[in-house]
Amino acid sequence: MTVQQNRTLLIVILLLAVLAGLASWPGSHRSPVTHRRVQSQEDPNLLRLRTYFGLDIRGGVRVTLRPKIEEYQKSHPKDTWSLEKLDTVKQVLEKRVNFQGVSEPLIYTKPENNQIIVELPGLKDDTEALNRLQSTASLQFYLLRQLGKKENPGIWSLSRDKDNNEVLINTSTRQPITPEQLQLQVFDQPPIASGEDMVGESCKADLSPQSGAYIDFEFDATKPGAAKFEETTRAFPDYFLAIFLDRKLLTAPTINGPISGKGIIEGNFTLEQARDLANQLKAGALPVPLEVQETRKLEATLGREAVAATTLAGGIGLILVLIFMIAYYRLPGILASVALVLYALFSFALFKSVPVTLTLPGIAGFILSIGMAVDANILIFERL
Repeated sequence: MTVQQNRTLLIVILLLAVLAGLASWPGSHRSPVTHRRVQSQEDPNLLRLRTYFGLDIRGGVRVTLRPKIEEYQKSHPKDTWSLEKLDTVKQVLEKRVNFQGVSEPLIYTKPENNQIIVELPGLKDDTEALNRLQSTASLQFYLLRQLGKKENPGIWSLSRDKDNNEVLINTSTRQPITPEQLQLQVFDQPPIASGEDMVGESCKADLSPQSGAYIDFEFDATKPGAAKFEETTRAFPDYFLAIFLDRKLLTAPTINGPISGKGIIEGNFTLEQARDLANQLKAGALPVPLEVQETRKLEATLGREAVAATTLAGGIGLILVLIFMIAYYRLPGILASVALVLYALFSFALFKSVPVTLTLPGIAGFILSIGMAVDANILIFERL
């Protein structure tokens, strides 16, 4: 490499090191006791990045849930419970937990026991969370006159958030519609139809060459929502029909014509998104109560002490390794020490940027990877 190329590479490394240092730098908050700024990795820093810790460090609640399969079989005698339905219930729980604002929840299934494990780090009010987790999914259809017609927009508009989910916004202010506004203007009115009026097994995603991905659905003709749905779609063509799951907007397609019994939902989504939406519609139509088999509240004291001890041990170990490398290998040792510090800095910055949830085993693995990087340098130096 030429001198100019080496200089350019050095500048790039320095810029990346500064950026990684800013990303790794802890945030701070004002202590309610001392009224002083206290630094913490859990607070957002200058780049709005923070470190996410797992249940073993932050503490929280671990809940073991089991669907009441017997009740489901009684209400659906022609349908057989399967592991696919267990996974569908898991998706509903994930959406509910995320809607509550719990950071980095972990939800997984144990198919052999028909169980769903929900781990909620940092949760304080476990009673409210349990009530929301156990309740049956609420799927509702509403005619949103506030959106106006397809060719004549109203006081509300449809937009997408950073996760590409559809959201309702005020047309003039471009601000999201608040839950209070939704409650007053939408949810205080009776829905046109609900998940109880649907044949849940009929919801499926498909792909059309002309219109792209769409979702098939069907109403139970014996339920009152089916007739009301047909009347509404016949009386309000080109209006928007919103679909809410647990009072969170899933999609708001345009009414293209009267829908009697069967219909399709078209929108600007991929086949994978259509499949996810179909699964959510199925989940909303499945009245599967959940029972709590075990609730365990974990304190964060032991986890934080272990993190402090592990971090201290890792820091001391890193300093001793750097001293040995510099004392034994001289100039190559200095270069290796700089590379080692940059590796640790870049790795931690990457953990915060992704973000990666750090647990005690994860922190131990990170420290171990630093040791492996040192081994590689020693092998190289011994062969020179």
